[in-house]
Amino acid sequence: MLRPDKCDPMDRERFTDAFGAILEAAARPLPRDMLENPICLENDDGSTSTLHFTDHPLRRLIVAAGDYFASDDADNQEHLNFLYRFEGLQCLIQQGVLGDWVHASTDGQAYEMHPAVLDAAAEVPMTKKGRFPRQAFLRKVQQIVDED
Repeated sequence: MLRPDKCDPMDRERFTDAFGAILEAAARPLPRDMLENPICLENDDGSTSTLHFTDHPLRRLIVAAGDYFASDDADNQEHLNFLYRFEGLQCLIQQGVLGDWVHASTDGQAYEMHPAVLDAAAEVPMTKKGRFPRQAFLRKVQQIVDED
């Protein structure tokens, strides 16, 4: 399985498009058939496990990302890369280190984000733990802002 620190940078436009499309799709409930029909998986030892899905925001995000990347990502590398980068960005936002570039909306349900933040999230190398090195990320955002 792909490790976060082995992820290649993503194309800025691809990451930004995926980010918007996936957040939009993740705002909708999971399909009814997914919730009503469990999935049976065969384990390595021959036994089976049954998965029952519940409608949860994180699960919506994962399913939406899988759907977004499904057509041209047979080995799930781009899908995983995106999810690692999304989670790494979410950690930085929660830590409040993105200062002038990310602001919570007045209702607290969304964020307003400078496009340079998404561009940096697409390109900055990640750690083994799936995080962005804080200073490297901040430098990259500032570099992108200065270029524009």
